[in-house]
Amino acid sequence: MVRKYQKPLTEVELELSRAKRELAEVKMERDFIIKMCDVFREGVAVRYGLIELMRRSYPIALMCRVLNVFESGFHAQRTRPVCSL
Repeated sequence: MVRKYQKPLTEVELELSRAKRELAEVKMERDFIIKMCDVFREGVAVRYGLIELMRRSYPIALMCRVLNVFESGFHAQRTRPVCSL
């Protein structure tokens, strides 16, 4: 987006901006993985619980991708009533 008194970005500046965004996402994934190493051995329900706990700190899509669960499954699980056995 070019503001009234702002010059258009060059290709190099655009590429730098994209690289910075990508680096920030990779760093976030790395930090999340370091914190969640033990969860990889757990079942899907535990992973969904972890995503629920951490959803204010990390994007849900990122956590689902890293924990190898479907984002649609996470959202479906949130709307299901709790089973009373």
